[in-house]
Amino acid sequence: MPAVFIFPSLMLSGKRFQIYAKDLYLYCCLSKPHNDVKMLQENEIVMLLLGIGVFSFFILNKAQIRKITSWKILFGSYCFLLSGWVLTVLEGFFLAYYLNLFEHICYAVSTVMVVVWCWKSLFSLKEEEVQ
Repeated sequence: MPAVFIFPSLMLSGKRFQIYAKDLYLYCCLSKPHNDVKMLQENEIVMLLLGIGVFSFFILNKAQIRKITSWKILFGSYCFLLSGWVLTVLEGFFLAYYLNLFEHICYAVSTVMVVVWCWKSLFSLKEEEVQ
């Protein structure tokens, strides 16, 4: 049941909150989370397959990967990135809103871990130069 507050164009209903303020040239539409199923995109599937290939490369060459400074942080970052790609594909089947949210959280965590890895690698190189 819509109700009008402050502006004649402000409408509030149970499923959507919409602000139409033509006088202020403002338009904002916030909707509740929904489970609309989106179509799968080919590039998302290709990215997931390439990511699984790189993950298998990590596993097969673990001895060489361990020689990298702070390799566990780098590997953890890649795992979060791969998780984001998996969630991207899964959101095409169910729980699109929530899986999309977790996908972007995985990307953010992966980015922070890469920054930490770069920081640690930089300082370990400086320590090696000093010695």
